[in-house]
Amino acid sequence: MANLLIRSAPLIAFRETVHELGGNPERMLKEADLVPQVLDDPEIIITFDSYCRLLNLAGSSGVIFSLKSKNWKTDCQQIS
Repeated sequence: MANLLIRSAPLIAFRETVHELGGNPERMLKEADLVPQVLDDPEIIITFDSYCRLLNLAGSSGVIFSLKSKNWKTDCQQIS
């Protein structure tokens, strides 16, 4: 099965949100093998797996717990 591709647009607020919640977005990007520009340019194409990996890293740092408490939802199976 081919990996799905998505625009980086859902990540535009990631840096600010993660900072506000006490996380390190730059470290998470590096661990997810994503370039920092994905947080600034909504037109960069990334794999859905990379997107989910980034959200999973945020979850393991407690950031997603904070987002879930604000009723944010994700379609990533790793975070459900």
